[in-house]
Amino acid sequence: MIIGLLVMVAIPNLGNSHSEARYNAIIQNLRVIDNQKHLWAVKRMKGDHATPTEADLSPYFQNGQFLSAILGETYHINPVGQPPTATTPTRIKMSSMTIEAGSVITIPDK
Repeated sequence: MIIGLLVMVAIPNLGNSHSEARYNAIIQNLRVIDNQKHLWAVKRMKGDHATPTEADLSPYFQNGQFLSAILGETYHINPVGQPPTATTPTRIKMSSMTIEAGSVITIPDK
């Protein structure tokens, strides 16, 4: 009975941890995209407001491929000088917040 009670308490926490890990992976992808976008701008001598495509950035990623989606999210590269964003197709429920399906995820301020 004690083991059953512990399992009942642990299972929701595992779900939240899994969702937080996915959210953090999306944030990390956004940071990588932002870094590669700036690298592209420097190497191509592009200024603010120039917008690279996934094909433009692909050579700057490992194996020459743009990052894969974690939850099927869509990444928006945005112009140089603006951080990239992601739109999630699914709800992400974490202990600290809930991100609804269709929401735009941005890199959090430090």
